[in-house]
Amino acid sequence: MSRIYHAFKAKAAQTVTQDLIQVQAGTDNPVLIHAFALFQTSDVKDAEEEILELLTVRGIGATTGSGGTTVVAEPLNAGDAVDAATIMMNNTTNMVAGGGSLVSLPSFGWMIRAPLLYVYAEALRPRVNPEDFWTLELPDAPSDSLTIGLSLWFEEL
Repeated sequence: MSRIYHAFKAKAAQTVTQDLIQVQAGTDNPVLIHAFALFQTSDVKDAEEEILELLTVRGIGATTGSGGTTVVAEPLNAGDAVDAATIMMNNTTNMVAGGGSLVSLPSFGWMIRAPLLYVYAEALRPRVNPEDFWTLELPDAPSDSLTIGLSLWFEEL
């Protein structure tokens, strides 16, 4: 039976390119990405507006860094088992192909003055096979420091 989980990272200052959210599926459990959300609380004036590019990438046998924070995902239904996936947020050591490959998935533009909630349609949910990765990457540094909060909803199959 599949289970739905939520992972959250409290607001933190972001100044460099990074993998904002990174998911590594567990050994026996593929993952479907259902949704992600971003918000920022530091730039609120017209003159501070910018649109940041966000990339989604699948890593197959890829190499990832350890420059982020591992977060605990919570099941949406009380009593469900803990997840087998590893979730890292704000990883400043971006995923690279290493001995594997990177697959570019859809990219997004985020106007930072408004929160971004992206919910994948059922047929479009990225699947992460066991021990592979999915990342939401900030490929370019913001023009100044942004205080960003992150959320992720995913399903383990």
